[in-house]
Amino acid sequence: MQNSATDIDRSASRSARRIILIESVLIGVFAVHAWSLLGKTPLSMKGRARLLAETNLALKFTGGKGLGIHGERIDVSVGPAPKRVAAFLLRSTSLHDDVGFWMEVAKLLPARSIVRLVAYCDGDACVQALRKSPETSTFPIIAYGEVVDSEAVLNADLQGAFVASDHAGSISWRTRGQTPETIVRELLQ
Repeated sequence: MQNSATDIDRSASRSARRIILIESVLIGVFAVHAWSLLGKTPLSMKGRARLLAETNLALKFTGGKGLGIHGERIDVSVGPAPKRVAAFLLRSTSLHDDVGFWMEVAKLLPARSIVRLVAYCDGDACVQALRKSPETSTFPIIAYGEVVDSEAVLNADLQGAFVASDHAGSISWRTRGQTPETIVRELLQ
């Protein structure tokens, strides 16, 4: 009887050691994996922004509603319904160039175009600068827009693009080789 109890104790002890050994190996493997992940080069701010935008690009731009730079209500769906709404971000750091680019796009669009342009400001600096500017744009500029639409426009801009209401993704415009003419061709397709 004593032998049988001792054998059971030894067997249980061996099983417990095996389990502890397996758990220790797994912990070691996980620790090495975690360490290797930590050792990777951290993302730059631009890389983080791109990753955030890519994971959040499922946000669909639906319209173009909000408050304009002078506090007026903007709803681009009012009036004759456009076939396509193209929404883009005006960055305060490149405001003059951005407005100039899109003013040229607006000039190149046919008078009775199926496309309606709408701009979104990237913040208060953009709004203040546009309020002080003597130039008036031919397209509405939203200072405070609906959250999902604003996020969709911002996410697209983080990738150098703009969004169109009937387009599955975003369309590049801040890349080399893109001109107002190429954007108009893309919008009228």
